[in-house]
Amino acid sequence: MVARILEKSSGQLLKLSLAISKLFYVAFNSLANRMYDPAQKIDAYRIPVLARDAMFRASTYFRWADFYLHGSPSDPRINSLWVQ
Repeated sequence: MVARILEKSSGQLLKLSLAISKLFYVAFNSLANRMYDPAQKIDAYRIPVLARDAMFRASTYFRWADFYLHGSPSDPRINSLWVQ
């Protein structure tokens, strides 16, 4: 009886963890792109500190977006995140 309950719970937890990892990528990649687009438009010669901070902020979100993708090293999204 207990084994069946634990078996069902572990299956549900596995499904939940897969959903979380997919949502984590989607959420952080979206946020990174929203930060990256305006960061590219900042004039780095006139406002270098603002440009640097904006790019660092975007790059941080790109790095977080790939956090759960490393379970599958062949996932092409990993390289696409690091290119940006």
